[in-house]
Amino acid sequence: MINTSKLLHVSLSFIMLLFSTVSYGYAKDALQYGGLLKQRYEYRDSIFDSATKTLQNESFLRTTIQLWGSYEIPGTMKAFGKINYQPDYYLDSYKPDNHGFMGYELIVENLYVDLKDPLGLPVDMTVGRQDMRYGDGLLISDGTPIDKSRASYFNAVKSSWKISQGHSVDIVYINDPKRDEFLPSVQMTHDEREQLNESDEQGVIVYGKNSFGNNIQLEPYYIFKREENIPSKSNALDIHTIGTRAVFASGSWKLKGEFAHQFGKYQGGGDRTGYGGTLYASKTLGATLWRPEIETGFIYLSGDNTNSTANEGWDPLFARRSWLSSFQSNMYKLETGYTAYWTNLQLYRLTTKLNFPTDTTLSISYNYLRANETTNAKGKAAAFLSNSGRERGHLAQIKLHQQISKSIDADMSLEYFFPGDFYRMRGNEAYLVTKIYFRF
Repeated sequence: MINTSKLLHVSLSFIMLLFSTVSYGYAKDALQYGGLLKQRYEYRDSIFDSATKTLQNESFLRTTIQLWGSYEIPGTMKAFGKINYQPDYYLDSYKPDNHGFMGYELIVENLYVDLKDPLGLPVDMTVGRQDMRYGDGLLISDGTPIDKSRASYFNAVKSSWKISQGHSVDIVYINDPKRDEFLPSVQMTHDEREQLNESDEQGVIVYGKNSFGNNIQLEPYYIFKREENIPSKSNALDIHTIGTRAVFASGSWKLKGEFAHQFGKYQGGGDRTGYGGTLYASKTLGATLWRPEIETGFIYLSGDNTNSTANEGWDPLFARRSWLSSFQSNMYKLETGYTAYWTNLQLYRLTTKLNFPTDTTLSISYNYLRANETTNAKGKAAAFLSNSGRERGHLAQIKLHQQISKSIDADMSLEYFFPGDFYRMRGNEAYLVTKIYFRF
């Protein structure tokens, strides 16, 4: 279990972590530019390492520096570009390659052009490297899952067709290679470009957006994705996803849900199928002290039945990110071979958010995690997974947000995980993850 000296180490690190913050921007006519500096400290206690089969600690500082500029002709077009540099400094790590300053590379994070109603057509187009997120991010939210928190862009062409008031459809083409092939980067510590994904990926998205008054939204969609040059598989995968998302709001209540079915084939043989969904209900008590917001949720992602020849596991497509927890996403690396490959999951979640008058918000969450299928792990993963249990465990989270000024805000999150019998752990060990961010 976590001892007092470790907790003291975390507390002292927070106290000693002082950040100077600068925000700047410029706007004249259609030209704008600005910058962002974000500092993050993370401490992880009791990380299970598949190589040494022991529980280890890790702590590091991560700095994100961004510079951006845009030029806009209102109602006609907008051009936007952003460069990004994110070095790490490791104070402690169980990985021998993680030590001291690691400079990584300077990249072009965004570079795109927005076109409004070109040639008089009822369509808006965005062409280039852009960020995208649809719905709650179940399937489309991050095109670069391996590069940690650095970026989440897609190389894409997106067209938004306006059918009528409140009704539109987006048609998107995506091309995301394992390593950037389209825009230049500056290597700081090595010659090879950073890996962004385990496979070369292409995709087509058809996503409908329909609003019926102010209370109901309906979003049907179809997504095709090809994954190829996958190191652990000899054949490429073509997978189709059909689903819909619905939102109903009435007063202080909101109900939202999503369901999707997947089917496809590996080239050369082998079927792929899966299904997943979410259901959330939330209520805001605005007239009550601290204006609490309460949300309960359920997520189901199918798992692979190891006794069948097909793969029934849910494919997260373009949404491999740390949406629930950073160390939970890392644990999937041992289970599936890929970081943040969310699959084989039942998640029961309860969250309470308090809004204090001092521009402070406090969020407290409890998560109960289960697996739908047992694993059949071999090799290093067999030291981590029990191959018999289905209870992943209990995850408690506390997140504190403080708006310090107009241009400075800070976040701190504390997560504690109690693993279940899905894992083969030493005793009743737990994980502690702490983070602090300054954005400006």
